[in-house]
Amino acid sequence: MSAVTHAFRVFEAVSQWQPVGVSALASALDMSKSTAQRALRSLAEEGWIEPTQSDSTKWTITTKALVLGSRHSGTTSLRELTRPTMKHLLEECGETVHLSLRDGRHMIAVEILETSSPVRTHAQVGDRFPLHATASGIAVMASMNQAESSALLTGAPTLERLTANTPTSPDDVEARVEAARRQGYAVTDGTRHEGISAIAAAILDRTGQPVAALSISAPSHRLAVSDHVVVGESIKNAAAQCSGIYLR
Repeated sequence: MSAVTHAFRVFEAVSQWQPVGVSALASALDMSKSTAQRALRSLAEEGWIEPTQSDSTKWTITTKALVLGSRHSGTTSLRELTRPTMKHLLEECGETVHLSLRDGRHMIAVEILETSSPVRTHAQVGDRFPLHATASGIAVMASMNQAESSALLTGAPTLERLTANTPTSPDDVEARVEAARRQGYAVTDGTRHEGISAIAAAILDRTGQPVAALSISAPSHRLAVSDHVVVGESIKNAAAQCSGIYLR
């Protein structure tokens, strides 16, 4: 097997399991640790992956793939198609609006319209986060059938804890997914960042599969429980509108 093939396999594995270390990669891909290490080094030198800030032995992909991927007509058209709806949602709710794409067990932020409030959430295009830790990810899983969403949880090596509120047991996540199925939107409070609440709904592709999500995020004191239903219905309707445009 060529070095290029090894590098592609390692890159795909990092994308799927990040943050991940060389030992776990070598074991999962059935390759020697030295081969996996060489592939990681090559990918890092070319800017495709980088060590995590908290643990230099664990790797994540960079935004380089996202930048290249955004040139693909499908992603570009989705951003263009959803932007008017996102602007309307920003005006209606007054909080930061996000468009995120699903990538395996993660979501990637591809468009963000920020609120004018000086106190706001801070996010960047290219930010990547696990499905279970965010409203967008929960909303996407809620739009799958139960077998599909359960497989994503049981097949993961661990459910990473980002804050004290992050659900890390499959049962806890599945309960949140089921609640989102009933409501048509997902709500989280401090599961990705302390003190930040979010509400999200999934966008479906032509086959009815969830490929993206619209969400709003705000400091928790500005997104009270009493607001969840009204805001949730707005986001659900906005996501349905985007799905309808995307399905044409």
